[in-house]
Amino acid sequence: MKRVAVLIQSPLSGRDYLSGVGVDIASWQSFLTSLPGGAWNDDEIVILKNPSKTTLKSSLILAKYSDFAIIAFSGHGFVQEDEFLGAPETFLYLNESEDRRESVISEYELNPGTPRCVLSFDCCRKIEPVVLAESVNDEADFSRVPESVRESFRIEYEHQVMRCEKGCTRLYAASLDESASDRPSFTQILTAFAKKWSLLNPHKSMNFADAMSETTKVMKMRYHLSQTPVYNGGRRLNHFPIVVG
Repeated sequence: MKRVAVLIQSPLSGRDYLSGVGVDIASWQSFLTSLPGGAWNDDEIVILKNPSKTTLKSSLILAKYSDFAIIAFSGHGFVQEDEFLGAPETFLYLNESEDRRESVISEYELNPGTPRCVLSFDCCRKIEPVVLAESVNDEADFSRVPESVRESFRIEYEHQVMRCEKGCTRLYAASLDESASDRPSFTQILTAFAKKWSLLNPHKSMNFADAMSETTKVMKMRYHLSQTPVYNGGRRLNHFPIVVG
């Protein structure tokens, strides 16, 4: 199975700088390359920092021709009313270009059209009017794992992915009109929870739907964050795996 992960960190700079964004992307990379995260290879992961829209779309083309893709964004964002349907649409700041057409991208543009994919948006979702034109300590060391064991995790991960219906799953760090915490962030908590859960349940797997539910509990009960993550898996019976046992 061909897989591609595109991890986008857009911390920007100056007063808008977000120090937690780099931690988010490092958390994603560390988790995905771990055994429970699916034992992704380094060459299956693309990391972009404050990318131009052209650079990003080139990476999305790579993802389009894969069997499974994860597109994760961390940075600033906002929501506006979709001009066609009137439904809320999340927009993301990629860079600091003065040309809004180059600096901002819609959540829908980030869908690469892969048969199976997961989109994660760790950003604020404050509703704006339409304007026309922390670290994880419980780490398991997978660096010395025999290649045969690593390959078995890859095979099981891919088997679970292919059991799921085709379609795109969306993860939102916050609900409509909510800001998203920078440190600790949704991404940091989600990946930390997944790692800790895998250590406690080494022979079990967990899907994104269940992980989102548990992550929300951790955010509310442990960190007292007011934001509420949203999971949109679509009309499916089988949800993509986040942890493979």
